[in-house]
Amino acid sequence: MLPRPALDQSIPAFSKETSEYVLLAWCTLGEKCISDCDAQFSLLPPGSALMAQLVRRGPLPQLVSEGVELRYIAPPGHEHPSGQVDFWKYAKSLVGKELPADTSAKGLTPSGVMHLVEGQALFMANGIPALPYRDDGVIDPVDTRRVLALGLSAVHAPRAVREVRRLIRNTRPEVAHVHNVFPLISPAVYRVLAEEGVPVVQTLHNVRFLCPNGLFYTRGAICERCKWGNTLHAVRWRCYRNSVTASALYALSIGVHRRRGTFAGITRAIALTPFTAQKMVESRLFRADQLDVLGNFIPDPLPEARPAPPVHGYVAFLGRLSEEKGAHLLIEAARRLPDVPFRLAGDGPQREALERMARGLPNVELTGKISPDRRWEFLCGAALVVIPSTVYEPFSLAALEAMVCGVPVIAARLGGLPYLVQDGVQGHLFTPGSAAELAERIRDVLGDPAGAHHMGQAGRRLVEERFTASHHLEGLMQIYGKAMTEEVRR
Repeated sequence: MLPRPALDQSIPAFSKETSEYVLLAWCTLGEKCISDCDAQFSLLPPGSALMAQLVRRGPLPQLVSEGVELRYIAPPGHEHPSGQVDFWKYAKSLVGKELPADTSAKGLTPSGVMHLVEGQALFMANGIPALPYRDDGVIDPVDTRRVLALGLSAVHAPRAVREVRRLIRNTRPEVAHVHNVFPLISPAVYRVLAEEGVPVVQTLHNVRFLCPNGLFYTRGAICERCKWGNTLHAVRWRCYRNSVTASALYALSIGVHRRRGTFAGITRAIALTPFTAQKMVESRLFRADQLDVLGNFIPDPLPEARPAPPVHGYVAFLGRLSEEKGAHLLIEAARRLPDVPFRLAGDGPQREALERMARGLPNVELTGKISPDRRWEFLCGAALVVIPSTVYEPFSLAALEAMVCGVPVIAARLGGLPYLVQDGVQGHLFTPGSAAELAERIRDVLGDPAGAHHMGQAGRRLVEERFTASHHLEGLMQIYGKAMTEEVRR
């Protein structure tokens, strides 16, 4: 028999001075399903009951049942009980009906939402499919479940809704331009604006309306599981800051409002590149004729473009040092190009790992975060700039900043980057994640100084023609005009 794992008896952090709520949860029946190690032997159908109450602390404590949702979360390794017992194979003869795998006779799954008992401030989940086995077969008779109380301000923020309604009635705007509603305002603001007859323009800075972490990226890989509306995938994978709680909060808010049709209150949406627009149409959240493409811009006055490439330039990276930004690919490329200097400017959670990777590589320097006033000097001193992201970039200000300085850009052929960097025009594209191909593209640019200079000039022209403040303002005014015209027609 495999040994039983140690029981996690840690208690969530609680402060008697600052904690506003106490969440009480208990199991009335215990693990009632299996009494033997034999997968064919079961006394009762797999099922267990959880109850919980949320108490608001104070001189007169109050039980809370409104404006909150309680969820129970299976511990890691307990998501698939049907793999350990044969109950689901014989469910029809045992309980009179076929059951989906990992679903109890009462319709519950290993993780889910607790329902409020009518007439009581009591939440219950009766019939959770719980087994004294982990998914890998290890005996674990106390598979401790977590119960989370999620405040619904991210779903509907009453105070924010009231303030927005008051602002509208006091100012009577012709159009409302919304950038971000998570988590404090909530998407409920779109209904308020629609009810007050105000057309809404929404800038889509990321894909947050489709993905709780806004990136289409989790566990080191591209992920579009939630694009079609089932945002609960994010809870399982802890997609938002590796937190079950935070992931559940965003998943709930986005999922609820997609089902309610709240986003239909948006008159027009601005995608930063055609890539984001395409994803929105694929998801059916927006129609193609609702979307405009308008990228970010470089503020006036534009910095001076360098007159010529530096004689001793370096390969530059400027950005956050995190896994999805792909800075590790530059260090791998640097190993293949020992005579080429590389400088990585920025900070982030991957910095220590990158410093370890760079040990023994005299051609690699991690400069740390540089101040805004040194940014242009850093970019102008580069032979080229690399944008090696392994995640869909909806846009890239780093690419624009390099191009406005007249520096060629090598970017991953991913997300919105190919819409900014045309292969062979403003720089080169490479296959995402391929350090070998990246090294080849770097070698190509450095081996053709005249061609690199022409690419840098093409990048500068692109910024001047499409990504200045005046161009952005002109585009915004056109979009506002469309939104107001369409609102009148409704």
